[in-house]
Amino acid sequence: MAVVTIGMSGRVAMSQVEFEKWWDAQPRTGGVCFYDALRREVAQREQLANFRQLQLAGSDATPLGPESHWQMSSLVAVKRECLTTKGHELHEAAGAGSAAAVISLLEEPQDPDQIDDTGASALHWAAMNGRQEVARVLLEAGADAGKAANRSGQTPLHFAAEGGHQEVASLLLDAGADPDTVDMCNTTALKLATQTRNKGLASQVLNAGADRNKADDSSGITCMHLAALRSYPEMIVFLLQAGADANKPDKGGRTPLHLASEWGNYEAVHCLLEADVDLHKVDMYGSTPVHLAAYNCHQLIVRFLLDARADPQKGKHGRKTPLHLAALT
Repeated sequence: MAVVTIGMSGRVAMSQVEFEKWWDAQPRTGGVCFYDALRREVAQREQLANFRQLQLAGSDATPLGPESHWQMSSLVAVKRECLTTKGHELHEAAGAGSAAAVISLLEEPQDPDQIDDTGASALHWAAMNGRQEVARVLLEAGADAGKAANRSGQTPLHFAAEGGHQEVASLLLDAGADPDTVDMCNTTALKLATQTRNKGLASQVLNAGADRNKADDSSGITCMHLAALRSYPEMIVFLLQAGADANKPDKGGRTPLHLASEWGNYEAVHCLLEADVDLHKVDMYGSTPVHLAAYNCHQLIVRFLLDARADPQKGKHGRKTPLHLAALT
């Protein structure tokens, strides 16, 4: 009895009766390839990409029909197995951007999610190198858009964000990649976009639902902290316009204004002051931003803060006012 099954589990895609109905419905005109037609039928039923199917059991030279279809025992869509030599070829083809080679390799078939020695899949390699068409092919083949690399915890979206590959990032997000997934360093795609000052990519992940205020689990640092620390005024303005909280403290009680004031990042301080941030929040040591600016001899920032009506009597850094700290340095 002939059935068509999918995958190594042998899940039935077409029963004997279903196959006979399908066969009877096929046009009997010249040039019809019944093997290809059956592949397309099963692919449509199972929502699988056509090129992922292994050819039907038996040879293409074997006639396909009611009198011979018992030879057609299974249609295997994906073979889940460890990385093989062909798997290495898949990674190389993906990294090189050869969509034709990737399709050819997947026809054998291949598990599109198999990993290399670093824990990266072919989709990681495509994302890392900005191979948009290859990424599309792999996703159509069922590659996991959110698969994390074993060693770094980075997903393909992390790779695309780090490289600034917006087209690939768009494909991954459309395929369901979680924009808030963190790697082993607690980094999200939005943080990578902030680090590289890529407002276009940052917009993509925010539109996909990224948390604009997501904090590092260990330090409490947000993207706004990062932009203030690195003095990226354009990213501060962008994040503010996107609704990021400029007053959110990290695990040490420091706001973005604390960091910008401490490190002498004048432009960052100016942007934050224009956003009317809280001038008097204290960190875990009782310091306000003006304490940190005074202690680190950032005179212009002290003036900015005082002009913005920061009260130098607010907060106590070890019972010391900003004037005490300035005198000590």
